[in-house]
Amino acid sequence: NQVNGRNIENQELVILSDGTIEYKEKFSAELEAHYDLKKFPFDRQKLEIEIESFAWHDEVLLFQKNEEKIGFSNDFEIAEWHIEKVESKIESVKDIQDRASFSEFLMEIVVVRQYEYYLWKIIIPLIFLVIISWSVFLMIGDKLIDRLRFSMIGILTIVGYQFIISDILPRVSYFTLMDSFLSISIFIMLFTMFESVYVNNLNLVDKSAQAKKVDMVCRIAFPVIYFIALIALGLIFFS
Repeated sequence: NQVNGRNIENQELVILSDGTIEYKEKFSAELEAHYDLKKFPFDRQKLEIEIESFAWHDEVLLFQKNEEKIGFSNDFEIAEWHIEKVESKIESVKDIQDRASFSEFLMEIVVVRQYEYYLWKIIIPLIFLVIISWSVFLMIGDKLIDRLRFSMIGILTIVGYQFIISDILPRVSYFTLMDSFLSISIFIMLFTMFESVYVNNLNLVDKSAQAKKVDMVCRIAFPVIYFIALIALGLIFFS
């Protein structure tokens, strides 16, 4: 799973008196991994290092593990990630185009994303923006333009927020947990605008009492619907 050529830092070749040859090489390489980002930013990823001979099959070459050389130092860190566990194994693999099996060393590094940045900088502020948008249900007697202006400010704030955070969001074709959360928040704020238009129409036909009832119902219905939607979102992605 190597992407580019490896960069050799140093090499060591030792020939022992019994004819045994020891070869050591320190190198760096860029490896690829397949990420599943559906639960972003609460996702967990498995990074793999695969080492396999391209020429010598397992009847000629067998890998052996040296546990003292496998793993990371206590000071090693990956930015934005926490290393949960490191596992390694030796197995015999055979690809479709191969006639024989090859010995392969497989190292799996399980990392968990540190989600605190996204929680405090994106998710919680957006929830508060949605809650503030429900203030229109308390604007009894206000003109439609005032209520719509208040709702539009909230929607434009979320849209602007999306542009600001677009560089740190994964560019994938499927919906992530964060995408779903943003979409639900925008839709809830859009419905506050529709509610304002409906209430304004009731006031225009002298049904102010009914308009007040609609506002009173929405004060309870919108928070309940929004938070139930967020809970359902969590159950869908984490069940």
